[in-house]
Amino acid sequence: MNRTTEIKWLVLCAGVCLALTGARQALAQSQPATYPAPAVASRYVPGDARHFTGREQAILGGVIDGDSQFETTGLYILLEHAARLPAMSDEAANQADQPAIDNLWSQPEAYRGRLIRLRGHYAGLTEERQTASNEWYNKKFYLLHMKVPKARESIVVALTEPPPSFRLAQPVDVTGFMYKTVAWQTREDSGEGGARRLFPVLVARTIAEAEPTDPVKGSLQAMYIVMGATGILILMLAIRLWRLRSVTAPTAFTSRPREVAPAEVQDEVDPELCQVVKEVQSKKEKEE
Repeated sequence: MNRTTEIKWLVLCAGVCLALTGARQALAQSQPATYPAPAVASRYVPGDARHFTGREQAILGGVIDGDSQFETTGLYILLEHAARLPAMSDEAANQADQPAIDNLWSQPEAYRGRLIRLRGHYAGLTEERQTASNEWYNKKFYLLHMKVPKARESIVVALTEPPPSFRLAQPVDVTGFMYKTVAWQTREDSGEGGARRLFPVLVARTIAEAEPTDPVKGSLQAMYIVMGATGILILMLAIRLWRLRSVTAPTAFTSRPREVAPAEVQDEVDPELCQVVKEVQSKKEKEE
């Protein structure tokens, strides 16, 4: 492999590394965190709330996903537990799972009764409801919708406390218990025979405004990564070229002797010319 070919390969490798660095950074910024669904739903509730009792576990185990039944005993049990969660507590948020959003549709039973944390944007439709008579929770609760990136539909959030006033698309953060998926007919699909859509339901005490992501900070981080990778590649290329030059350069300058041009070959004297010269000289001598 000659020197030119090696330089071309180094430049090509530098371009590929930069492209992979940029794609990885973009991918890290655009995709949400994904975690596998747990094999068994955890029954631990952080803070001052207690574990689910055997009876509560049996009731939650009988909840059916994908139907239109929303207010069931399972909802009231989760509302009662959510009401005892610490409000705005980092303890609950840090211990909560952050599942891959598609798992809430494909495996809702694996997360039932489990504390999870979601971040998204307020999608409106706040509604106040009064629970029916039951032995677990007899207070009002509040419904709102939030849109989570990459989600099929919005997430329904049932709160035990009145939510703050949010503007549409405002970033929000909620930590609560996964309840079930409910099949509802939306306003766009209203009418006889209209399609029903599945909405995961999360039960929480409150919902808070989330800090918006800083696109400038993310862009600067990506720029620093690319600049660092470029600097390293340029340094490697310079070292490689220096080594190649050191190997191919001569160790010392050796002067070559000058080639001496051969002496010109003299032409032979013309005999006739010599005879003429002698005659002229002889005639000159006689005249003298």
